[in-house]
Amino acid sequence: PNWDRGSLLRPKQKILVLGGSGFVGSRVCQVLLQKNIPFVATSTKGTYGTIKLDLTDESAGKKLVEICEIENVYAVVSAVGSIFSECDYEINSASGRVARAAFESTNRSKNSA
Repeated sequence: PNWDRGSLLRPKQKILVLGGSGFVGSRVCQVLLQKNIPFVATSTKGTYGTIKLDLTDESAGKKLVEICEIENVYAVVSAVGSIFSECDYEINSASGRVARAAFESTNRSKNSA
C-alpha cells in the first residue's frame, strides 16, 4: 500500500504512525485511510509514502519533533518494534525514547495554543 500524504484532503491536525510500513503499522494506516482520518507515517527506509525516520539515529528525536510540528500532529501511534534480531534492545529502546519525544512535542503544541 502507498500512503501518499498528498492524496488526501487533511484537516488541520493529524495522527502520527511510527512504523507505518511494518506489519502492524501498515494495518493501522489502512484503517485510518478507510475512515478518512488524517495521518502521517514514518518508517526506517521511507517506503510506501512514509517519511524516512531511523529511530536508532542520534537525531531521531529532534527530527520527530520537527515532523510533529510541521504536520500538526495531535496523537501518536507507535507500531515500532523488533523481535529475534541482533538489535532488538536498541530498536525497542529507541522506539520508546522517540515516542516520548513525539508525545512531549504534541503536549507543547496543545499548551501553547
